[in-house]
Amino acid sequence: MSDSEFEKIQQRILKVANSSTLEKLILNKKVNGSIADILKSLDEEQFNVLKSIYFDNDTKNKSLNKQIDMLDKKIKATFVKILEFDDPSINGSLDSIMSFEDNTVIDSVLLLGGFVYAYKDDNKIKYILPFDLDIIYLDNLRESITITEDDNTKLMALFLNFGLVPKDLFKELNPTSGFSIKKINDREYFWYDSVPYDNSYEEFLDDINYVKRTFESYNSYTFILSNLFTDILGLLDNVDIDSFYPFAITTLLAREKGVNEIINEFVSKYNLNKDKKEELSIIIGERYDYIRFWEKGGMNNREEFALKLLIVKKPKDKTLLSYLKCLNEDISNYLLKDLNFKTMEKIRELSLRYLKLDLENEEYDMEYLKNILNHENMEYDYDPSITEFICCKYCFLYKEKNKYKVLIPNDVKEMIMDYVYKYPKDETLTDDDYVNLYVLYNGVIERQKLKELLKDNHNLDYTLKEMDDTIEQVGLKIVGDFYYIPFLQEDLAEAKVIPYKKFLNKYKVLSNDDLKYFTIIDSLSLKIDTLLDKLKIKDYLLKELEASIIILISINEPYIPFLRYFFKSNKIKIKESLFKELLSIIDIYKDDIPVWIYNGYSMREFSKLKQL
Repeated sequence: MSDSEFEKIQQRILKVANSSTLEKLILNKKVNGSIADILKSLDEEQFNVLKSIYFDNDTKNKSLNKQIDMLDKKIKATFVKILEFDDPSINGSLDSIMSFEDNTVIDSVLLLGGFVYAYKDDNKIKYILPFDLDIIYLDNLRESITITEDDNTKLMALFLNFGLVPKDLFKELNPTSGFSIKKINDREYFWYDSVPYDNSYEEFLDDINYVKRTFESYNSYTFILSNLFTDILGLLDNVDIDSFYPFAITTLLAREKGVNEIINEFVSKYNLNKDKKEELSIIIGERYDYIRFWEKGGMNNREEFALKLLIVKKPKDKTLLSYLKCLNEDISNYLLKDLNFKTMEKIRELSLRYLKLDLENEEYDMEYLKNILNHENMEYDYDPSITEFICCKYCFLYKEKNKYKVLIPNDVKEMIMDYVYKYPKDETLTDDDYVNLYVLYNGVIERQKLKELLKDNHNLDYTLKEMDDTIEQVGLKIVGDFYYIPFLQEDLAEAKVIPYKKFLNKYKVLSNDDLKYFTIIDSLSLKIDTLLDKLKIKDYLLKELEASIIILISINEPYIPFLRYFFKSNKIKIKESLFKELLSIIDIYKDDIPVWIYNGYSMREFSKLKQL
């Protein structure tokens, strides 16, 4: 979100900040869940108040679900900007809400911005912080507070993941105050002494494969659990904190239990009534998939299931059906018998249909889907989005040299890419997007020229110092007086690009439509990948081939001699019919790829320019 857009939203909040408007925003009853869940519960007048804050134009021509999605994104982006100010009034209000204090006054910005929602309970006004903003706020606190990476901090995070923490897996750590060493079957483990030890925790030690993660992941999990425990505490009356945490930790984390079993243990322990039992079921149900069980070596249920979707061999082609047919026998039987699927063809059909529906209904945001694509052929790192996609049978794991690699079928990948790069017309490019696109479309561009293009065409008035900072932030290169895309070598730019750019004074002015570049490049790469799959070319060579083709088109150099040389030098036998098919694929896309010496215009666009 740009600063100017944020300032406009701030001004609108202040404009409508009066008691009558605040009164209208009070909900009839408490609504648990995310921003989207709460937005769905608002009446028309309340919904329109929030729309007036965030949107200039009437949005009635859009469906209610689309309006909710648009508001959801705006509210989250604005909330992040609000937190950057570290305002004592706002922070104080958020802290008291999360501490379940009875508030009499709350900062009106939180209510009018849609960050916090009010409801009446026993004639008292109480407040709700949506679940997704709760996480954003906690993440902000975690980033603003320097977490000392001392042994005690690390051991506590590891304890919450594993219970008994194997000392030989974390040799750099030593026992600290509050932790002791337990020796079990000639192996030493760290244990947190504030939680009563139970010998039954030793029963599953021999069968555990421990999930090793980054300490950032362990710390993030600590905050998720802290948030969960805080929410549960909010339901309990006059609870002894010293006894609550040991009970909650072992009940939730030690062994895999169903949601109902966990809830019943809390109900029995704290004598919860029916209403509180229902609230507890929502609180635990929302976080259940995050819980990492000690008996599973710190894996949650979804991660355990993902590891079972393991293909025993790489198929001849990279389609979803081929991967399904290469699953190991146990999981195949489970899918076909226990889940009552008739054939693997039926599983493929349903998986692709569900993915298509999820994409059309915008169940996934762009960053989520780009993250999926970025994991292809990478080691499985237990990323939650990848785990979910594996469990949905959209992608799979393959064990290679004791590492699990993520494989994405081409038909799934193509469907995702079609969606990811089909940007909505009403989405506004950020300042960084413009900088990125201009360098991408030009390959290399003078710093002063980019400064002028941004000012003249997009009202972005950078100093050169500000431009340099932005370039570095978005991962581009600065070489002398030029900005470069990362993979363009200086000698190639000086020989094949820079000398020719001066022959065309006109530069292509970029807009939202030019995000189609990503569709073109990725579609071309995918089709080449699919076509040449049968040749069994090593992945790194295939990527080198695709990148070289794009660069040669971008500098307007012939690519057919290079292709002949590539296959011959790498001793790859390719039939002439297949080679011609490759050329026909390239021919579909080449005229729409930006040519760097034509200052960002494609060959098709440049031909039209010459005719004018």
